[in-house]
Amino acid sequence: MGGQVYSKMQQLNTQQGVLNKQVFPLPILNQLFPTTSNDGTSGGSADLARGNVTKVLEDRLNNFSNKYLEKIDLKLDFGVDSYTAYQEEATQNKTQVDVSASKKLLTIN
Repeated sequence: MGGQVYSKMQQLNTQQGVLNKQVFPLPILNQLFPTTSNDGTSGGSADLARGNVTKVLEDRLNNFSNKYLEKIDLKLDFGVDSYTAYQEEATQNKTQVDVSASKKLLTIN
């Protein structure tokens, strides 16, 4: 295994709580959930979960579009952002999906 992958697996093996959180996404999604810092800057476990799901969704959408649209030279790029909007008296959780599309029209050899 590569150095970074091996290092991450060693870290997971020593932290039981983190290991338990990674059990689901690895076999199902073929990737680990993104890690975040525990420096107190995040908004708690709900924000952490929403951020992880957002990242996984963005990666899956981009992988799907790359796999199935590459034959017709169409490229879609998805950006998913999940955030909390603060208004005068209430907060509201929002998710924004940005999609950019490009098509190769001419290839000159």
